[in-house]
Amino acid sequence: LINAAPFLQSDHAASRAIGLLLVLVVIAWRSISRRTNQGYREALPEALTQRRLEGASLNLDDGDMLEVLRSRLTSARPAEVLYALDLLTERSSEPVSGLLAPLLDHDQATVRREALRRIGAGRLVDLTDAVRARLDVELDSETLAATLDALAQLEESDAVDVLGVFLDYPEEIVVDAATVGLLRSGGIDGIMAAGDRLLQLERSSDDGDRERAARILGSVGVRGFYRHLLHLLGDPAPAVRCAALTSAAQIGNANLWPAVIGNLAHAEYYTTAQRALVSAGAEALPALEEALSDPKSGLAFRTRVAET
Repeated sequence: LINAAPFLQSDHAASRAIGLLLVLVVIAWRSISRRTNQGYREALPEALTQRRLEGASLNLDDGDMLEVLRSRLTSARPAEVLYALDLLTERSSEPVSGLLAPLLDHDQATVRREALRRIGAGRLVDLTDAVRARLDVELDSETLAATLDALAQLEESDAVDVLGVFLDYPEEIVVDAATVGLLRSGGIDGIMAAGDRLLQLERSSDDGDRERAARILGSVGVRGFYRHLLHLLGDPAPAVRCAALTSAAQIGNANLWPAVIGNLAHAEYYTTAQRALVSAGAEALPALEEALSDPKSGLAFRTRVAET
């Protein structure tokens, strides 16, 4: 036992040394961690401004980080606001409605429009009253149109009376939004309220009116309305026909594809028609095959069909 004492003392001293070393390592790690977090907090605002923060590296369990992101929702820079909104939506557990509601009153119209778009697309019906309230105070025509679009998605046929009021608004973009909302979401009452207005635009001698009709039909996106687009696909005005081709892709009714394919024969419409057919995918294949097999079609036309 006497001979073993030096060894026991040596083991005890080694244990104390190891323990002391571990304590020093922990202290150093905590110091580095604090400095790293502090540096990250200081760098976060600048990263948000530059929109170069990797979402995957963001730890939103940290209250300070969340506070920085929330503060950026009031920024005067729309891109910064929407970037912070994306990060909060994707990486935090905060309710989307709670994030979007304050943005309806943001100083920047771009931010308000994006908030309205997300509210409508997400059918966030708990924000219906907040969206309705914007109708009385919104001064920007494009944002007012977005408000009507969101309200139509939230209330559907219950929004008919409100949307109908805006059919006589002095700004075309607002009138068109009300028309789209009534035709798409207003049911029979909505179609009755806006149908005559659409027919007037369709049959107008003014190229701009017919172009508006084509764009409205595309925004509505109801397949059953395809007949109203058919004659516009052969309109003599290039702007009208291009708008109709774009809307054909949005409506996606197979009865439109022969008329769209016919526009491949014209150089000025070829690209727009091809884009519409490509977006249709397999649904347009039967019409394309029929056009290719038509012996009356010229070689140049069939070559363009094949290239599509």
